[in-house]
Amino acid sequence: MKKAITFFALMFALTSLVLPQTPQYYNFNTAGTGNTIPFGSTGVSGYRSQWLLMPNAYNQPTPVPSGNKITKLYIRGTTSAGPIICTNLKIRLGQTADTILPTSGAYAGPMDSVYFKVSDTVFTNSSGYAIFTLQTPYTYNPSQSLVIEISHCGFSGSGFSVYQYTALPSKRTNSPGTTSCVFTYSSTDSRTIHSGVDVVPASVFYYNYSNGTVNNMFPLNVPGGKMSQTVVPANTFINPTPSPYGSITKLHFRIAATYPLGPALYSTFKIMLQHVPSEFVTAGSFITGAWDTVFKRDTITLQAAVNTWLDFTLDHPFIYNPAQPLAISMEQCSATGTTTGYSLCFTTATGSRRIYSVGGCPFVYSGVSTNIINCGISLVTITGGSTPVTQVPGEYNLGQNYPNPFNPVTKISYDIPKSGFVSLKVYDLLGREIAALVNEVKAPGSYIVELDASAFASGTYFYRLESGNFISTRKMVLIK
Repeated sequence: MKKAITFFALMFALTSLVLPQTPQYYNFNTAGTGNTIPFGSTGVSGYRSQWLLMPNAYNQPTPVPSGNKITKLYIRGTTSAGPIICTNLKIRLGQTADTILPTSGAYAGPMDSVYFKVSDTVFTNSSGYAIFTLQTPYTYNPSQSLVIEISHCGFSGSGFSVYQYTALPSKRTNSPGTTSCVFTYSSTDSRTIHSGVDVVPASVFYYNYSNGTVNNMFPLNVPGGKMSQTVVPANTFINPTPSPYGSITKLHFRIAATYPLGPALYSTFKIMLQHVPSEFVTAGSFITGAWDTVFKRDTITLQAAVNTWLDFTLDHPFIYNPAQPLAISMEQCSATGTTTGYSLCFTTATGSRRIYSVGGCPFVYSGVSTNIINCGISLVTITGGSTPVTQVPGEYNLGQNYPNPFNPVTKISYDIPKSGFVSLKVYDLLGREIAALVNEVKAPGSYIVELDASAFASGTYFYRLESGNFISTRKMVLIK
């Protein structure tokens, strides 16, 4: 037995292991009452089940922080089982201030469809979880009850039971299906499901102006191609509240009140961003420097109504510092369709803030103006951990903890060469997660986090860093 454990520990330390997938946050991790609904009920044409989870139900190993979106849903099976093939499998999520479900019918409050497949293979992994990666991430408020609805129109294969926990009163509704996959309410009982979630930070929308003083056709409503570079001064994304330091995931541009945009087809459409030292531009040439291309399409069709926001989900996040001016460059090489009218909204300022071209691909300098584009950003706040160093690391790295062996405090260093979601977790010899040290979007930099293992037993542990496609695992020893 000792040799087996030693071999497992050595393999874990020297390789990037694929650990059994377990949720970041869950409600129960102990055996409950096994129930065949909804993945083990044979002899019916499908099933619809609803469960209500109380506020802050996902509190293991720590409560889910506010301001996150659910990206994965985990359902705990009684055994490693399956696969089964489900027809028209659908998952819906909703939130309510109520703490019980109706006692005479199914829950009928607002719900979002977050997962649907006409035919889906469902099974539980070695940790006993059936895992569903949501097609539409769900914004989760842990202070409200969460309603989970799972339905299907029948399955083939060996079904399995899921763990459920008795939690009076009225926490589950059951609705068997008919031959046409119409669900008929059957009963309400006291069982809530063993489940868990993975989450990512939700972005928050900030903008500078929603209604400007100038409307302009550059660069979108110019058939022959156009480039326009605008500087947004520091600390001006202040609506509805001042923007913090964070990672931009979306850009939003305000469509003017005079003309709608498109539909227009653009070629070689590109948006670039960079921080610049001054909020003013210099006449005679374009803004140079380290532009970051955050959105690029060989062809794209754009359309928007007046007084609305034109949105772009960035191809990769951009780290934004509100204390620095932000330069935005938007360009296209040609446009066909509806390409007339003053579509974009600007606000007049003092001093030159915008540079534009004449002609397209290649672009030739044409002139400057005092206009600042009316725009907004969707931002994921970057918090926690050490402040990144000024010099960006050239590659990912997970350092060996120091001291090692330790009692009971040690420090772990890691390097991140580009912004992204970072996970740094601690596991025991059995591969069970026992601590999440980092679980958020990080800016490029070098970091040091401290682990206080006062509550851990002496022994060997592993810590694992994941960011993008990078995965690294190291071993550490706690001696008390």
